[in-house]
Amino acid sequence: MNRLLLIGIVLTASVCLVLGVGTCSGDLVCQVDMDCPGAKICVDGECVIADSCPEIPCPEGEACVAGVCYPKDCQTRPCPGMGEVCIEDECVPEDCIGVECEPGTVCAGGLCYPQNCETHECTGYGEVCVDGECVQRSCVGVECPDGQVCANGYCYPTACSAIDCPDGYVCEDNVCVETSCATVECPDGQQCANGRCWPRDCPEVDCAPGEVCEDDVCVAVECVEGQCCPVGECTPAVECLEEECGGEVYVCLQSGWSTTDRSCDDGDACTVDDQCAGGACAGTDMVCDTAPPPVCKDANTVEAFAAPGQCVDGTCEYPSVDVPCPNGCANGRCLGGACNDDSDCIPPDTCGGGGVPDVCGCTPTTCEAEGKNCGDIDDGCGGTIPCGTCIPPDTCGGGGTPNVCGNTGGCTPDDTQDQPCGNCGTQTRTCDNTGQWGDWGNCTNEGVCTPNDTRPCGNCGTETCLADCTWGSCQEGGVCTPDDTRPCGNCGIETCQSNCNWGTCTGEGVCTPTDTQDEPCGNCGTRYRTCLNDCSWDVWGSCQNQGVCTPTDTRSCGDCGTETCQADCTWGSCQNQGVCTPNDTQGCGDCGTRTCLGDCTWGS
Repeated sequence: MNRLLLIGIVLTASVCLVLGVGTCSGDLVCQVDMDCPGAKICVDGECVIADSCPEIPCPEGEACVAGVCYPKDCQTRPCPGMGEVCIEDECVPEDCIGVECEPGTVCAGGLCYPQNCETHECTGYGEVCVDGECVQRSCVGVECPDGQVCANGYCYPTACSAIDCPDGYVCEDNVCVETSCATVECPDGQQCANGRCWPRDCPEVDCAPGEVCEDDVCVAVECVEGQCCPVGECTPAVECLEEECGGEVYVCLQSGWSTTDRSCDDGDACTVDDQCAGGACAGTDMVCDTAPPPVCKDANTVEAFAAPGQCVDGTCEYPSVDVPCPNGCANGRCLGGACNDDSDCIPPDTCGGGGVPDVCGCTPTTCEAEGKNCGDIDDGCGGTIPCGTCIPPDTCGGGGTPNVCGNTGGCTPDDTQDQPCGNCGTQTRTCDNTGQWGDWGNCTNEGVCTPNDTRPCGNCGTETCLADCTWGSCQEGGVCTPDDTRPCGNCGIETCQSNCNWGTCTGEGVCTPTDTQDEPCGNCGTRYRTCLNDCSWDVWGSCQNQGVCTPTDTRSCGDCGTETCQADCTWGSCQNQGVCTPNDTQGCGDCGTRTCLGDCTWGS
């Protein structure tokens, strides 16, 4: 994983070298104490609080803090932040263990910070409010160089080799990932969102790219655990309230928050198409310009309506007049009433219009008179007349004129027309000299894939085709390429498995190169051997620093005495000596002489 560990704002070169998008050398967080922030020291490649865990071994998967071993991850979620451990199923920074904060505040860096800011909530994993901004608690106090941001306590680039990562994402292993997911590795079939691993699909449905399964429902990765905006309460009292989140504008409607619908109710029954705009609901006035046709009020009266009308409680009401029908009323018209002129008739009737002089009537129009040749049209007298059908490829109204046969072939010579084709491509056709469109040309400038298609990539990862028909970034699924190998342990080899994870270390030697071993030899001496580069022992060297004798050996000493070799291979003191040295003489008696015998006693 690509991460840059900061000490204040100083980057230690022994930890990471920035190569392209940032590549760490090895998997250790630290190599020397200077690689660790604050008062922490480097122990076995990890930064720990100084003197907190002297000589305390912890089981695999646990870390020692203040003399106690804690799980590095919780059962329900990993703890990706630098120095975090799991206590009572909660990820806690090691410098916050034992720190008690007041309600509404959370510990970060050993201090208490507000859990939410005054103007907005902090919904991301492990966030606290610092100077009005939501910050991951493991990043509090961490300052990164230009072009990098902090994620889970480490500094990451904000751009990969071929793409700038969006806000809230950093580049890890040349892939843009959420800041909360930096350093998090998920099993096959799962994806990280908001700092923990989620199933990619639900039991009953496959989730779309960019979604994970939360409580058996597909949810966008940026919205899991309720972290997606809007965070305000949406009630009828704040209808049309707008809130921006994730590059989209959410609008509060009667049905809840929406990013697509803007329909609302301004409470005025005489407005239509009510829409939220600028935080308020407003509609357009209902237009009452189409009066209803006359109706027979009774057998001898017709009621005629006139436009414009007026909206009352959401309904258009039109002024009307009652016209007597001496000859009776049917279908909203007086039957054959006598007339002197058109004023005696109710439109569309005219005096003599039906072909009988001095009698109100109506002469229906014709298709020819209206210039129509298809479909049904109003006959002008309250009825309809059929005007025929079209011969394919013409359709009724196809040329743009209602009730007239035509097609879209009509065009201006040399005009061109484009349409989408294939994978985000374009094809063109040209209008010929007869005013007809030619055939569509070949599809050009296509993308490389079909949107939402997927394909394998990288180390058991998946990349999804984007809306512009280009492949998105590879969402890695493993840490290595199958069948790749790397050294491990004492000259061993581990091989990348088919799931892109490293297998067990095999073929290890018996020792670590340059290590030495010694054993006793000779007379209290020592010999040494050194581990070779192939992790096997070299031959024993010569015996060095021997003593002068072999323990328990004896030898003569002094005057017929004996000394014994001690356990440290040195001679002990001379014991059991005689009283004289052989052949020595001395005076005795009255001017006599005696000689020391071979057993170191005096002769007579």
